[in-house]
Amino acid sequence: MNLDEAKELFLSSNCSKFDLGRENPSAYKRYKELNIEKKQENKWREEQLVKYFEDIKKGNKNQKHWITFNKMYDLVDSARTKNNLSVMSKAALIINNNLNEKEKVIIAEIIIGRKARSCRSGLIYLSYDLGDKKSASLFALMALELLENNFLESSLRARAKNMYTFCESIMEELSINRITYG
Repeated sequence: MNLDEAKELFLSSNCSKFDLGRENPSAYKRYKELNIEKKQENKWREEQLVKYFEDIKKGNKNQKHWITFNKMYDLVDSARTKNNLSVMSKAALIINNNLNEKEKVIIAEIIIGRKARSCRSGLIYLSYDLGDKKSASLFALMALELLENNFLESSLRARAKNMYTFCESIMEELSINRITYG
């Protein structure tokens, strides 16, 4: 296996060595033998992030933007940089107005975090932990806006209410208020 083949394998595994090892143990073994540096893998993740962002910018109405956004989050969570956060915020702003009710809740969950609070998952914590309080504020306010909808479906209404409360408690913890964005 050469570096180009390794890159293709890495990209086809959602830029995740875990996925690669789970789905194709023999290929993972060959990949590991190359001793590819994390810096190189992060470069590939960033290239994939830009590709996903370009897909969102094209605005294909048939595309499930929340799926692309979630894949982008996974990449950013693995390669944590302020530049990658900037790409995420631009993507969120683009798709913000083209979401149905369920997609709004899903995007808000990605922004707020889907794991236990102690894990500090989601784009709000990620931004804050990278020292970018302005982006943390932007993401928090964006999530609240996505959740401030009179959802028709009762299960979505309850889910949105819980996430809204969770977001407000994160904002309180991080001293983010509604007028911080600017």
